[in-house]
Amino acid sequence: NLADIAKHPGLKAVRLPGMAYVFMQFNLRDPTNPGRPHPIFSSKSLRKALSMAVDRGAMVRSVFDSLAGVAVGPTVHSYPTTPKSLPGISFDSANARRVLDSLGWRDTNGDGVREKNGRTLEFSMLVPNSSRSRERMAVLIQEQLRQVGVKATIESLDFPALMQRQSDRDFDTMLWAWQLTPSPSGLRQTWTSASSRTKSGSNFGSYENPHFDALVDSALAEFNPDRSKQVFARAYNVIIEDAPAIWLYEPETVIGIHGRIKTTQMRPDAWWLSIADWTIPAGERIPRDRIPAGK
Repeated sequence: NLADIAKHPGLKAVRLPGMAYVFMQFNLRDPTNPGRPHPIFSSKSLRKALSMAVDRGAMVRSVFDSLAGVAVGPTVHSYPTTPKSLPGISFDSANARRVLDSLGWRDTNGDGVREKNGRTLEFSMLVPNSSRSRERMAVLIQEQLRQVGVKATIESLDFPALMQRQSDRDFDTMLWAWQLTPSPSGLRQTWTSASSRTKSGSNFGSYENPHFDALVDSALAEFNPDRSKQVFARAYNVIIEDAPAIWLYEPETVIGIHGRIKTTQMRPDAWWLSIADWTIPAGERIPRDRIPAGK
């Protein structure tokens, strides 16, 4: 991280846009009976209310300072298919309370947690204990949801245990991340209906919208880059409106490089590809930089 790099005067930090996005995924199926909708998260209006209740900007600044940005959806700002602007769900805790009230979730017994038809508005959040940043983010989410009458319990698990729960679709919500590849076809694996219906799929929250599926297929089949980007924008709009997750943050990539090295343009998804073009000015070279002739 930047603090570690700063301890070494000979190093410099290079910051690149990240290619990963972190999100709190809602399970839209009942973990106890996957054939049924989730008793809480099957409601799109409720999912959007929970998104409104979370001040993502404040949380990202608290955990990362300037080393991450607020996520926009199942993509990142620097990705070629991401439009310049996407309509998100803005922080508005007052409106979140109004929506929850209108849905019939009210705190009738004064314990600070809303109820409806005998069910309390509470759920668990799975978090990998290998990620300190996600654990910190989960605590902040927990507190902000508490302020609107929602009880979230954090389950911090080691990676094998979390992966098993994820594979079994045995969770309410989960703080997870996807690393984007150079091809946007990864959306099929992570968010389309077909991927939610098979164990080999990665749509662990079981989000399904045929309109979104069709738009992704059309965008991937389109040969014209500009038209493809327009269709992807429509697909992003659909899934953001459906709120199958709270899109949390995009961490930057930070690289520590010796100050003598002059780098060239680096790709965010593969910074190492340009290493062959890096140089060290002749006047700054030390003996180990000089490769003997014939070597």
